[in-house]
Amino acid sequence: MSIGILPNGNINQVIDYSVSLQNIPNQWGLYNALGIFQDELMTQPKIGIPIWDETLSVAVDKNWDERNPTLKRNTRRLLNVDIPHFPADDSIVPNDVRGIISFADWTKGDSITLETVQRLRGEKQARAKQTLDTTLEVARAQLIRDGSVYAPSGTLKQVYGNTINFYNEFGITQTTISTPLAASAADPSVYWETLTSTIQDSVLTGSAIGDIVVICSPSYFTALI
Repeated sequence: MSIGILPNGNINQVIDYSVSLQNIPNQWGLYNALGIFQDELMTQPKIGIPIWDETLSVAVDKNWDERNPTLKRNTRRLLNVDIPHFPADDSIVPNDVRGIISFADWTKGDSITLETVQRLRGEKQARAKQTLDTTLEVARAQLIRDGSVYAPSGTLKQVYGNTINFYNEFGITQTTISTPLAASAADPSVYWETLTSTIQDSVLTGSAIGDIVVICSPSYFTALI
């Protein structure tokens, strides 16, 4: 015996139904998987980042009876920033479950199951978690791309732009270089060498860079290979 549902607007006809199909967008998670970010839990909406600017000095020779030069002292400062807030509310009202068929519980040959508050609550919680994970991925991608903190609504507006930018805060100029890959016989590494040296010169930890990971679009990678 075939189990069916009434098509919309026709009470004299039933149709069969199959198992439900669920379209799920791709969730790459590339930037979250890089392992270069560290989560730090805070209790306040504002934080202060202590910055210690060390200075390297080179001693010069003096006559024995001359006064010794004074070495330049290190400087320290405090970067005050706001933590961006990303609220997301959802709710369940009677119309969400009243007489609503649950697609998630459909299996061919089974009876029709109505939506329940418990199942719908789990679905909404999973969607909220997915939304926050996607937001974190976008925020980290933007920070790597141009050094800015993801806050599109302008809640972190600064005198120099719509949000906090760590290139501005640390006094670093972002280097942008075009690599002509189309119909070009030039070795792409010629253009990358400038970026490699810029990365090394801009490291503020005093260490040497051993490996560099490059993230590129599919179209760029296709042109490269």
